[in-house]
Amino acid sequence: KLGGVVVSDFVSKGELLPRRTIESEAPADLRSFSLTLEGALPAGVKVGSGVDVYVTPKDAEEDAEPKRVLSGVRVVKVDRADSGFGVTQGHVLEVLIPREDVATMVGHVARENVVSVVSAPLSGKE
Repeated sequence: KLGGVVVSDFVSKGELLPRRTIESEAPADLRSFSLTLEGALPAGVKVGSGVDVYVTPKDAEEDAEPKRVLSGVRVVKVDRADSGFGVTQGHVLEVLIPREDVATMVGHVARENVVSVVSAPLSGKE
């Protein structure tokens, strides 16, 4: 964090900060939220990119349609989810979501619904 701005992409130690990576802090109406995903990330999903978030109920029928619950949210962090012993079990994405969607997303996580993301343009709400 640098005096009212954030770095929106990976920067190596000793690397100069490219102008494209420096952005204003997130607006007050957005909240940081972590999503645990199984498997590989879609191509193009990285810090600074946008994603649409889909949820499928854990106990849904096999042919159940996933429901899009968030559109064009910004990815601010990408980590690998490890189960221990060096085995990767998916990814954890930190995304900025509208404050009014936090309770809904917490509910999906609490019910252990399956969360998926797809690459998408940013919504412009940030």
